[in-house]
Amino acid sequence: MSKPPVLVLPTLAADQWIQGPGFVPAARLPPLRELLGVEGVRFYPRHLAEEDESWQQVIPYIVVRSPSGWFRYRRGKAGSENRLHALWSCGVGGHVEPVDGPLEQPLAAYRAGMKREMHEELGLNSFEESFVGLLRDNSNAVGRVHLGFVHLVTVSHDVKAAEDALLEGAHASAESLKALLPRMETWSRILIEAPESGLGLSNE
Repeated sequence: MSKPPVLVLPTLAADQWIQGPGFVPAARLPPLRELLGVEGVRFYPRHLAEEDESWQQVIPYIVVRSPSGWFRYRRGKAGSENRLHALWSCGVGGHVEPVDGPLEQPLAAYRAGMKREMHEELGLNSFEESFVGLLRDNSNAVGRVHLGFVHLVTVSHDVKAAEDALLEGAHASAESLKALLPRMETWSRILIEAPESGLGLSNE
């Protein structure tokens, strides 16, 4: 079965905001509404988006923190991204699809997609979040077609993985996350090591 189209924006637009590899905080970016409302944003067939470097697939990348620490997990084989299998991550999320809302309202569709992913992956139906910046790794072919929109979600209690693709999900201290760095996916490594992420991971 073919995968649904995904929300993309022009790489030329992303190049104005973040060169990468790296992280740029929200304070140095246009508002989220403007980022997602650039000219050319569209739903694009996923199989084409994976190969076409003139487009960036929009990925909500959500970091969850409870009083006991940051949620982290190991990606299992049930996930859709073969390249990430067995790697550790501190971000959840995925693609925004037409089921999330009309293209004429890209911000609303984006937020609906983020809510859908939070329900599918962590079983959360309501949460408060803040946009903290953009994440990009254009050092390889896969990274050059994905753009991470990083959000921080703070919860009052620990969450658990609700999807088979998220293995060994648990909350951990920043120090514990650092110990996993050699076995983490690139986006998580960049975020943990970025002083400007504002998440406290680089200096806790």
